[in-house]
Amino acid sequence: MCVSRDEYECEGKARESEALKESAESQGSVCDSSLIANNYCDRACYNEKYNYDGGDCCPSDWIGDGTCDDACNLEKLNFDGGDCI
Repeated sequence: MCVSRDEYECEGKARESEALKESAESQGSVCDSSLIANNYCDRACYNEKYNYDGGDCCPSDWIGDGTCDDACNLEKLNFDGGDCI
């Protein structure tokens, strides 16, 4: 979910997020739980079930940018720098 006043910003982020998800699905990837929150974006773990790889797939420029991004909506990232509160 992208919540922003700028629909083009949301569309771009949605396409990028979907590309990560589709890449993992097409490769039949299985997430190794030891890879979650290891400061590396593991495509197989980039989904809601694995908390979007524990925030590893949240680009730093998305945090606090005025848009609520699923990949960054985690407590450890202050719920997208406050964007999702």
